[in-house]
Amino acid sequence: MQKTISNKVAKYPTKGDGNCFFHAVFGNNSSGVCETDRAGEMRQEWHKFLSQFKSLDDPKMPNPLRERLSLVFHNVFSWQESGFCTDGLYKRYLSEVSKQGYLIHVEEIPILASLANIEIRLCCSFTHPQRVKPDSSLINADYIGNQRLWGGKVRETICHEGVHYSRAEVEVQPQKRADIGVRDNNNKIPLNIAQEKEENVSCLNETFKEEPKSCLGNVSAQCFLNQTIRGSK
Repeated sequence: MQKTISNKVAKYPTKGDGNCFFHAVFGNNSSGVCETDRAGEMRQEWHKFLSQFKSLDDPKMPNPLRERLSLVFHNVFSWQESGFCTDGLYKRYLSEVSKQGYLIHVEEIPILASLANIEIRLCCSFTHPQRVKPDSSLINADYIGNQRLWGGKVRETICHEGVHYSRAEVEVQPQKRADIGVRDNNNKIPLNIAQEKEENVSCLNETFKEEPKSCLGNVSAQCFLNQTIRGSK
């Protein structure tokens, strides 16, 4: 499969039909393009979950989910902030979610990660990679999930590119040729080279440490600045 590398992130061709998030996370890349024939069903399952509630004020909605959706509404309906908790606006949101061309916002990723019970590593050109873990507090206790649909994948790395998600992986850049084979009199790797290699690993691991939940909002502010509802590639 062909791939392009930028800032140590390798992005793989991913189907862009409005469901690119699902293709990027759950797709099979055997054809050279990441895609899944279950993308539409996954969107429907997400819509089904959200449809349990009538509005952001619905007492059945878990508080962490309400807080998460409030962040989403700040992006989707920023001009109607005073009416966030109305049932009419929530119905409009559900209508948008059901459309294949609705681009999944960064704030919605924790919800989908929790529904699918998968850890998602999100790369964005504006920030270090973010680790999004499943959070059971976002899911109401009486909701019956569909693990058969989501499959058993434990984690995946994706890249957000404004209006498109791609399958990705973070790569450690190869050692410079000039450093290869350099030895001191004791036939050991010089200390400065060993330190450099260790620092590269530390730095890369550091970017994958779990960030506070508020960081996702910061990513969104940078990735979706002034963005209203739009379709992905």
